Amino acid sequence: MVYFLRLSCRTLFLRTMLRNYMLLRGNTTAFLLCLSASFLLGQNTEQVEYSLDDCLLFSLEIDNSLELQQIKFSLNALDIKSSNLGMYTPNVSASITENLNFSNSIDPLTFNFIAQNTNATLGSIDVAWDVFNGFQKQNAHKGLLTDRSVFELEEDLLKREIAIVTTQSYFAVLASKISLNLVDTALHQSLADINQYDLLIEAGLQPAASRVEFEVNLAEQELQQTRANAQLNRSKLSLAQLLQQNNQVRFTLDTLGIFSIIRDSSIYLSQQGAEKTRLLGELRLIAENYRYQSVKGLLWPTISLGARINTNFFSASQQIDGFSGQDDFPIIGVTASGETVVSTIPFTQPIYSSRPFVNQLKTNFSQSANLTISFPLWGRYQRFQAIQQQQLAQEQLTLSSANDLREDENRLASYKQDARGALETYHQTKRLYDINAKASQVAQTRYEEGLISPYELSLVRNRQQLARVQFYQARLDLASKLHLIRVFYEYSN
Repeated sequence: MVYFLRLSCRTLFLRTMLRNYMLLRGNTTAFLLCLSASFLLGQNTEQVEYSLDDCLLFSLEIDNSLELQQIKFSLNALDIKSSNLGMYTPNVSASITENLNFSNSIDPLTFNFIAQNTNATLGSIDVAWDVFNGFQKQNAHKGLLTDRSVFELEEDLLKREIAIVTTQSYFAVLASKISLNLVDTALHQSLADINQYDLLIEAGLQPAASRVEFEVNLAEQELQQTRANAQLNRSKLSLAQLLQQNNQVRFTLDTLGIFSIIRDSSIYLSQQGAEKTRLLGELRLIAENYRYQSVKGLLWPTISLGARINTNFFSASQQIDGFSGQDDFPIIGVTASGETVVSTIPFTQPIYSSRPFVNQLKTNFSQSANLTISFPLWGRYQRFQAIQQQQLAQEQLTLSSANDLREDENRLASYKQDARGALETYHQTKRLYDINAKASQVAQTRYEEGLISPYELSLVRNRQQLARVQFYQARLDLASKLHLIRVFYEYSN
């Protein structure tokens, strides 16, 4: 009688201890979760809360690749303006030529040096307008206009890639948190098991040597917890770098509304096509075809109409060594009769003194108009080679566009396949979670009736907790897959 009374008292004591332990474990779990959240999410610092849409908008605003795309737009606008001026306005050029000429010559009559300097200034204005050049400028201009549409589609697809990376980083943080919660749940279960086993050892119901197995399991789960914490920190760091946050612990993620997409899963699983990728390939090919037609225009003759206005200012100065003074030069002759005759001939003597002549200034104006037809003869081989290169560029672009379209379609199909698998897992884990919830209610009733022990009740509750974490994990995985499809489809069509 005393033995049964002692056993009953010990059993009641164990039940009381286990009930207090369950309460203590629940409070300890809540405290550890709050402490973990405070450490990981920085509760002691000023918090910034971001939803998925906030992360998408913020990443699109600060990404440098979009700024580079805007520079492309600016350069294209300048090219279009320059093309307009070159296509509809004539070529106007002005030139000024200065000619200086210094010359010395000998007068054939006097054998004196004559210095003559000339100065000519020639100014001209040429106006030329290409009447026909094989439509080179027109096709090049159309290619630039098409490039602007190409850049707009490239910007949309660039936003799509940024949004996909942001969505993946956002859900990677949430998935890491759920994985950490799953490890924490298993760790708390191991702590409960080892504490329960200690009570059984104290009661003499289990051998103490078997406790080492619980210790090994506990050590493995502590290692998993450390790895899960490291993975969560890496995920938060990746998202913080994407959002250009200096400290990843100063922002939290708002998950409100991200699971409402599951109700519309059938809509996103039926989405088809990547319209912008297909249109981008077509526009790129059109722009390349315009450039090809522009290069082909090199084989055509060029007809240009021009006009020229010339102004010629001419000035000249001369300087010679003049002649002054006169001497008689005697000439002596003999007549037939032998008589001597003396005659004198006047001769001008040079004095070699400078005597400048008056400068002469002349101004001439002339106008001319011309019609020029030029046909390339030399270098036609290089022109044919340029055309062949442009043809190869067209073929390369066609293959590249087809590959891009196929890759986008395959990626969308992969997203949809992953979403279907996640949807099936979601339904299975939800069913398992509902079953464990009912089992927990039944176990609670049986425990209150004294049909099961507190240890058995804790096992049922821990299974329910594990099923709940798995359900949350499957739900998050499904939501992430559906949001990827949503982002891909919104920026692709």
